[in-house]
Amino acid sequence: MSEPLDALLARAYARTRSGAERDPRRMRALLDRLAIPDPPHAVLVVGTNGKGGVAARLAAGLAAADRRPLRFLSPHVERFDERIAVDGTPIPGAEVAAFLRGTLDAPAAADAAFFELTLAMALAHGAARRAPWAVLEAGVGGARDATRAVRHVRAVVVTNVGADHLATLGPTLADVARAKAGAIRPGVPVISGVAGDAAAVVADVARARGAPWTPVPPPAGPSDDGVDPTVVAGRDLALATLDRLPLDRVARAAARRAAAVAPALPARRERFVLPGGRTVLLDGAHNPPAAQALAAVAPPGAHLLLGVAARKDADAVRAAFAGAPHVVLTRVAPDPAPWPDDPAYVHDPDAALAAALAALPPGGTLVATGSLHGAGRWRPALRARASGA
Repeated sequence: MSEPLDALLARAYARTRSGAERDPRRMRALLDRLAIPDPPHAVLVVGTNGKGGVAARLAAGLAAADRRPLRFLSPHVERFDERIAVDGTPIPGAEVAAFLRGTLDAPAAADAAFFELTLAMALAHGAARRAPWAVLEAGVGGARDATRAVRHVRAVVVTNVGADHLATLGPTLADVARAKAGAIRPGVPVISGVAGDAAAVVADVARARGAPWTPVPPPAGPSDDGVDPTVVAGRDLALATLDRLPLDRVARAAARRAAAVAPALPARRERFVLPGGRTVLLDGAHNPPAAQALAAVAPPGAHLLLGVAARKDADAVRAAFAGAPHVVLTRVAPDPAPWPDDPAYVHDPDAALAAALAALPPGGTLVATGSLHGAGRWRPALRARASGA
């Protein structure tokens, strides 16, 4: 009997680099061994916040321009197939299972980590569907990220540079900027929403590599993609990127219209209306800038359900919602909690959601946030409550 999809995915999730450094040469070797071709045209999206929203907008724009793009996002919120889609259609479960059955025990993929396997699956799916374009969201950084192995890149988007990966890419913000700017290819256009001193680092790397650099200024007000108001809105970055791609006038106009519409991604300011006129605002904000932007759009008096991974700046994320009149804290399973002794702490994330909803008055709003992992856990229960199930 064939191994079921859930078991295959569990085995894939457990795959790590086993202490090996991030290195795009690992990804290149994997693609070559598995004979997976590079997409004819690729757009890379790197940065600290807002990558998924920009990638989704670009994919929607290219789809509207009849370019049938592969879209690769990371991480997923509730279902694995959120990661991979061609022309807006998610990868079928049967195809996910077939790819994993063919690679998990194959010598060619013996040392491949989960992200590398998933990116290989996405590129294989795009090739099978003859998708001429691919929009790829990077994992961590840019210089050493697996997406750096992909060829035929037509544009690189750097959304912003924040302190979220100081421990991994630092120790300074300039180091983080340099790592993310490592995704820049010689002669390939760079569209940058990076602000402050980090912008100079990105510009210097672009200049050194002969890459045309298009800085996009931040908006006057809060961003529409759940990031710091000082960070460029995803819409503006996507439109500027489409303007640099090789599209004819008609295709570009169609692409811009589609990319201007906010993408319906799960747990990105997603609203669930529950009985009693209560609303839950579900978001994956997991660092201080994203939390501050989310707090800025939450209605006055909103309650808070917060689960942040211990490795994140949990106290700063919580501080963004200092005015919340009622707070429930929990952990991001299976991570340890950053605040286990706080009176507001509830160990089980599902029980924490139930407690937060029990305290929410009719007509009130609950902001449920702190991680995409937690949002993925809460989302089915919220969907059921919203439907009256």
